[in-house]
Amino acid sequence: MMNLITKAYVTAQVNAQTFMKDNRGTVIEYVMIIAVAATLLALVKTPLKDIVETTMTNIQAMVK
Repeated sequence: MMNLITKAYVTAQVNAQTFMKDNRGTVIEYVMIIAVAATLLALVKTPLKDIVETTMTNIQAMVK
């Protein structure tokens, strides 16, 4: 039983290492895209919140 678990672990580790070696550039690109998106979201969050609140207030005033 232990031998079966060890073989599965080694196979998974080898496949993961092969994937990282073959797709290293792709993984780094995804990490960079996520970092840029998080930075932009942090920069825009406060002004966007103010714009949405103002717009909702204006719409509610128009409907009344």
